[in-house]
Amino acid sequence: MPTLTAIVCPKCGHESALLSDPEAACERCGLVFARFREREETARLAAATVREQAVNPADVLEGTAAAPLSTGLDVAARRALAAGAAAGLALYALPFTRFLLRYLATLVHELGHAAVGWAFGYPSIPAFDFLYGGGVTMLDQRNSGVLIVVYAAFALLGWWLWRRSAQVALAILALAVAVYSMAAFTPGHEALFLAAGHASELLFAGIFLYRALSGSACRTPGERPLYGAVATFLLLNAAGFAWRLMSDHGFRVEYEEAKGGGRWMDFSRLADEFFGVELQTVAAAFLFAAVATPLVSWAVLRWREALAETAADLTSGS
Repeated sequence: MPTLTAIVCPKCGHESALLSDPEAACERCGLVFARFREREETARLAAATVREQAVNPADVLEGTAAAPLSTGLDVAARRALAAGAAAGLALYALPFTRFLLRYLATLVHELGHAAVGWAFGYPSIPAFDFLYGGGVTMLDQRNSGVLIVVYAAFALLGWWLWRRSAQVALAILALAVAVYSMAAFTPGHEALFLAAGHASELLFAGIFLYRALSGSACRTPGERPLYGAVATFLLLNAAGFAWRLMSDHGFRVEYEEAKGGGRWMDFSRLADEFFGVELQTVAAAFLFAAVATPLVSWAVLRWREALAETAADLTSGS
């Protein structure tokens, strides 16, 4: 007599009572369980091969994987890193190109401010400052509707994780919501807004450097050294700015008197209003973060398969 087996669909979470049939499928979404398990096993074997040989997962699946390198960086990554670093150094060293590309750094900086402004309920518009130079992000009054959308997004993500029985991920999300709420209704969100500009410069530099090293999202070979060049410029620009704040008294005075005076600049306010330290201390922390950014990009590249597996485990309820 055929036996019934209770099985929870890994795609939609529906529990089905199915016959012992190799072609058994979910009653709700039609997923064929045997085929799903076959794909999972193939992906697992490919990931294991990637970890052992440091090659592209797509190449493993297609059977065209190249010989591994002990450093985890293939020849294309090394070339992109060398060419990008050389080009970025040249762009930073030449006054004209440094002047032009600082507008890119300014745009990235103000986008960081605007993103955090929106995240905490303040409609924000990034712009160049044609009065004092540099950039400025214009904030409107806090809008409760924007905050409702943010919490709705948290709730939607929580519902999705709950449907997948991802208990650990739900706990992490709950902690994130608690931290967000604490910042949103205290002056903490103002500190995050001030820090977001310079932090976004390092974030973009890290992403661009990762793309140069991995080839991720690159459609042509020339994109990798280009990403490397922009990343190198952003990192040199950030590190140079931090070093001048630390070592040059005249530059610190000029920085603190910008925007009409009154110590309104990001690092000045962070040092005075939130941390109660000297401006040089905040600059030193930023310099450390700039130096650490390439290491973070390399670490993500080195352990990307493990990170992807961890994320998949957290969201699958396993």
